[in-house]
Amino acid sequence: MDTVNTATAGLATGAGVVRRGTAADTGPLVSLLATAFRDDPIAVWIFPDARRRRAALPGFFRALYDLSLGGDGVWTTADLGAVLLTTGPDTPEPVGFAERLDAVAGEDGAALRTVLGLLDAHRPADPHHHVSFAGVAPERQRSGWGARLLEDFLWHCDDQGLPVHAEASSAGGRALGRRYGFHPRGPEIRLPDGPTLQPMWRVPRGRP
Repeated sequence: MDTVNTATAGLATGAGVVRRGTAADTGPLVSLLATAFRDDPIAVWIFPDARRRRAALPGFFRALYDLSLGGDGVWTTADLGAVLLTTGPDTPEPVGFAERLDAVAGEDGAALRTVLGLLDAHRPADPHHHVSFAGVAPERQRSGWGARLLEDFLWHCDDQGLPVHAEASSAGGRALGRRYGFHPRGPEIRLPDGPTLQPMWRVPRGRP
């Protein structure tokens, strides 16, 4: 949630119309995410060397994009200026997914496995949707499109009657979550000598 740096109102027409991402969108949307997370504290903790981080992030986000795509959980805008990756209770894990992440991480594989293990340990057992990553292109910041993606996704979850789980890694991410009905769930996830993430939970509700 931390990369959705947008105003509260989204655009419903033209370039900002919300649609599901496809395989054809993979290149630009993976590039958008890799750029958005280049200096993210969690990414820096996993990949402390800047050169290795720049090399690894495209493959990392390609694996996560394919995971979300397999469950129809990629949300974007018509001009591909923003993206939201989500998974649902029925999202299948691709064959060889863990091995693929290990190969991308290389010598930073132990750090990546530590983060993924802590996230899995704090993930609720109840059926739910999960917000994994969101990004907005630099020229689209404060356009409202990132917020619109999140709103449409949450409407989808409400229509299914399913809760949503997310992890916030900053005060801004927690504030954004609270604005959309998320509340802290359980203790913070503390990375060894690194940043923290707060698991958050949103129960389904009716549309306004």
